[in-house]
Amino acid sequence: MTIKNFKALKDTQKTMTNQVSLRNEGQSDNDQIEILVGLATCGFAVGADETLFSIEQRIKEENFNAKVVGVGCIGYCHKEPTIQVNIPGKKPTLYGPVTAEMVTPFMQAIMNNEDTFDDHIIETSFDKAVL
Repeated sequence: MTIKNFKALKDTQKTMTNQVSLRNEGQSDNDQIEILVGLATCGFAVGADETLFSIEQRIKEENFNAKVVGVGCIGYCHKEPTIQVNIPGKKPTLYGPVTAEMVTPFMQAIMNNEDTFDDHIIETSFDKAVL
């Protein structure tokens, strides 16, 4: 990313501050949901890349107000593929395992604020949030 002027620097600062605030405090200037998919070696070994691709497709097909981001190790190798969902105004929630085959009902549950995937919750804590 090239920053060519002071305005671009301030815009980048605002974007990054908003992203960290959502991941760390559950606060955001917008209402977009952020979905982080762990893509470390253990995640790739069990198909986390396919999960990420499936989430991207669902977001595009359903026009969900969400974005998906591939990240490194989330720290729950035994529950891969792991996903952290950051919803503005709520604590981040770690889910796992969430396979590509589970993405459609998972995304519906997240976008409709349903508790149908509560049995896949690993952690709900700012202390465990991926930054």
